[in-house]
Amino acid sequence: MKEREDILKNHPYSIWKGKDEKWRTYLPDDKKGRKLVKKSSRKSIEDTIIEYAKKDKIEQQETFKDRYF
Repeated sequence: MKEREDILKNHPYSIWKGKDEKWRTYLPDDKKGRKLVKKSSRKSIEDTIIEYAKKDKIEQQETFKDRYF
């Protein structure tokens, strides 16, 4: 729970609800800089942010290990 709160607190983009009742935020993207993500509930958009952050963290760790060895 604490890790989830920390990830959401440090998310660089805002999370908002549009007129069509969909929740939106941006995720970092290597090609375009950022990518718009749209989900039907706030929980699902938060889950997407958490999933992205964990995946990014794993990739960074693997890169460090590759460089170190």
